[in-house]
Amino acid sequence: MTKPVDSVGEWRDAVHVLCAFALAPEAFGGLRLRMPAGPARDALLAALRTLLPPDMQERRLPIACSDEALLGGPDLAASLEAGRLVRSAGLLSSARRMLLLAPMAERMETRVAGHLVRVLDAPASAPVSCIALDEGLESDEVPPTALCERLAIAIDLSAVARVPEATSVPASDDIAAARAAFTSVTVSDDLVEAVCEGCARLGIASLRAPLFALALARANAALAGRSHVEPDDIAFAAKYVLGPRARAVPAPQPAESPPAADEEPPEPPPEMRAEQPATETDPSQAPQGKSEQPPEDLVVAAARAALPPGLLASGGFSKRSGARRDGKSGASKIARRRGRPLSSRPGRLSEGRLDLLATLKAAVPWQALRSGVAGGVRPGGRLAIRRSDIHIKRFRERSESLTIFVVDASGSTAAQRLAEAKGAVELLLADCYVRRDQVALISFRKTEASVLLPPTRSLVRAGRLLAEMPAGGGTPLAAAITAAAGLAETAARSGLTPLMVFLTDAGANIARDGTPDRARAESEARQAARAAHGLGHRAIMIDVSRRDRPFARELCSLLGARHVALPRADAASLARVVGAGRGLR
Repeated sequence: MTKPVDSVGEWRDAVHVLCAFALAPEAFGGLRLRMPAGPARDALLAALRTLLPPDMQERRLPIACSDEALLGGPDLAASLEAGRLVRSAGLLSSARRMLLLAPMAERMETRVAGHLVRVLDAPASAPVSCIALDEGLESDEVPPTALCERLAIAIDLSAVARVPEATSVPASDDIAAARAAFTSVTVSDDLVEAVCEGCARLGIASLRAPLFALALARANAALAGRSHVEPDDIAFAAKYVLGPRARAVPAPQPAESPPAADEEPPEPPPEMRAEQPATETDPSQAPQGKSEQPPEDLVVAAARAALPPGLLASGGFSKRSGARRDGKSGASKIARRRGRPLSSRPGRLSEGRLDLLATLKAAVPWQALRSGVAGGVRPGGRLAIRRSDIHIKRFRERSESLTIFVVDASGSTAAQRLAEAKGAVELLLADCYVRRDQVALISFRKTEASVLLPPTRSLVRAGRLLAEMPAGGGTPLAAAITAAAGLAETAARSGLTPLMVFLTDAGANIARDGTPDRARAESEARQAARAAHGLGHRAIMIDVSRRDRPFARELCSLLGARHVALPRADAASLARVVGAGRGLR
């Protein structure tokens, strides 16, 4: 049972964070707003626009933005009209204060993120802030890591579908006063040490995190009209800065147990008693049995409150690597004819489609040198285009996935878990239908492995064949691995991304020639696994045996497959395993 979301409270806190961010956007680099597109997000951004400084302009960063649009470059139309090179200013080359809105930031290219990161690292040359609008539906769909590292604040309103209440923001005079007082807010050394210790306990290695947390705490204190930061300001900053960056579950600090009632504290030695001055204790100054929480514990507690419950229950955190994942619908590749447009690159006409605009832009700056006349205009107004100016269009195309189910229908498996294995495969087939993947079905029993269903999208037919699949006989495991590897190789040559899913107890006992010989059958299965692993295709082995077989784990190692024991995994977890397998290279 999931914990209910306090939409009103989350909305108010988000508006308050935007007020703190608007005091000094360059001090935070930007913020990441995880929220689906809709009226609620529009209302939140509209409230932010009323809080920003008057001299800050808002620009939109397209998801497919060229290098010329970002950094500037030759203006083709103006250059052709003027007969000389005319350069245009890029989106990131402006000297004015700018707030960039980046929709669908989870799909931002690494190239675009790299240019944006370079500008965020040097705010003095280009005072730019960025709001990354994260619309990812899954936990692994996030903006590039380098960009998230430089965005101080992370707000997650993915559970808020509509505006829970009217958005009210402070008056412009109050915001202006807080903005003027922001630079003079002080932080004590004890609170700085508490933030640094909290980062260490949360597993945060970046030095930007404590700096961002202190900046947000100062902004929160300025909004409250205070000239110094208090522990509550640090806790507020830890929720939105340190919580999303946490990489470890901090263990609670052991509390010191008070002495028992019948125990008296030990008396100091005589030499220490002589040195102690005799002072009278004021009853009004005695502790009342209530101790304040240490600042570092307050930081950790606030950060823990911002962590998802599922993340804490898992016992660990998944940190996104620098390389972007291919996703769960197939591997991505650079294509020439179709797909998502990418920036063009120099090449030959035989390599793809000509990018005329990029070719002209590459040729215009050299016209004065190539023409040999003043002004750079050749007779008749013609352009001199060289082979090095040719630019070819590029596209990123995502190939379809093919899930090859290799089901053990031998007598040993039928006596143990074949019915449960069929149920698991039916759930996996439904998952393939949602992802629009192709499926294939291979059954092996007696002395051979048969392709019951070639690659197809007809999942109804696959389910019917699976239900009608006969069982009994020996286990020709080597023949099954060879058949699956051959089908995967054929699919890869056709542009598909194959994934082999074996459901077996790994009880190989039939050799390739059909004779019952367990030792030779296992040896041939090892050879087939080595050969299949050499092809480089992904594989998962779901062990349906009721007991652990060392040969099954050995075979997984030779095959390069992931081993999943069905007795310790339900059907839902099996579907997640296969779904995750589609996203691995």
